[in-house]
Amino acid sequence: MNATATHPKRKYLWIAAAVIVAVLAMIALSQPSPVPVRVAEAVRTTATAYVEERGVTSLPSVAKITMPFEGRVMPITAEEGRPVKKGEVVALLDRKDLDNWLAQSEAMSAAMQQAFLASEAAVKSATDHYTYAAWWKDAQEEMFKKQTVAEKDVRQAILSYQAALDNFNQSTRDANGMKALSTLTELFQTYMQRQVRLATLESPIDGRVLKRYYTNPLVLDAGTLLLELGDLARLEVTADILTTAAGDIRPGNPAEILDLPGGSLAGKVTRIKHMGFTKTSSLGIEEQRIPVDIAFGEGQLASLTQAGVPLGVAWRVRVRITTATKENAVVVPATALLRQPDGTWKIFTAADGKAKAATVTTGLANPHNVEITSGIEPGTRVILAPPTSLAVGDPVTIAP
Repeated sequence: MNATATHPKRKYLWIAAAVIVAVLAMIALSQPSPVPVRVAEAVRTTATAYVEERGVTSLPSVAKITMPFEGRVMPITAEEGRPVKKGEVVALLDRKDLDNWLAQSEAMSAAMQQAFLASEAAVKSATDHYTYAAWWKDAQEEMFKKQTVAEKDVRQAILSYQAALDNFNQSTRDANGMKALSTLTELFQTYMQRQVRLATLESPIDGRVLKRYYTNPLVLDAGTLLLELGDLARLEVTADILTTAAGDIRPGNPAEILDLPGGSLAGKVTRIKHMGFTKTSSLGIEEQRIPVDIAFGEGQLASLTQAGVPLGVAWRVRVRITTATKENAVVVPATALLRQPDGTWKIFTAADGKAKAATVTTGLANPHNVEITSGIEPGTRVILAPPTSLAVGDPVTIAP
């Protein structure tokens, strides 16, 4: 009787337990699952603002060796990369015809000089005859007035004077002509001497051969580029910076030159060019950029040379120009910040397994880190790249 009476009670207890379990399961299933997030702590450190961009190594000036005039260049043996000294012969032109012309011009100049000296002697002789004839004419005229000589003698003296004057004028004209011809031959001789000198091409600097354009003998036009020389000790870096970022850069700003064969080197901004240009990015967007020159730090290039690390002109590098720094600042990774429609910045934080939000103000920034001037304290765990679906109060779990 008792067993029969208790059996329905047990049945009801099992049913009630099953209902409770089902309800609890439904409640558990209705709760949102924790969102896995990555976090980083806000730390107190030095905040830095910098501009990072690609650049190329360059030289402030390159010595270009060109053909001084049309002619035949001899084989150029100065190999690329070879060091050269100022005044060293780096190329030669065929001088056979030039030497012949120079010898002829020297002979012509010498002959014309002798002819000019002879004409000057003729002028001196004509001057003496003219002076004597003038004196004799005046004397005969005076004696004729005193009736001591005949009119015939006076006329003869006048004719002699006129002939001497004509001879003087002619000698003077001849001497002037010879002087002009002598000057022309001297100019031609000087010109040929200059051409001969120009046929020997010397290095104007201490440096290295950057580029050799010809090796075999060829007849080339005037102005044809033969060699490019440069002083690698003056190597620098030129980076094309977006004009929106270049406004924060000043001459003297420290810089780091990265992606070099031997690692990174220190440098500083030396000049900011005034003429910008339009450049199309890899995404097809037109950008306004300005060239910025960066010098290597003292002894930096020498350290590369001593280590045997090669570095030349037009090598691709990366530069990081520091525009401002601030000590003892609160810094978080840049991926933690979210821009709001009203222009403010928001950060999600993780505390007690829940997502919270804080509106913050920012200071110095770079592509990796941002200074937070208000809104959170050092040690706060900020969520990196929070999912778009994350809301305040959502449960979160910290991913490794």
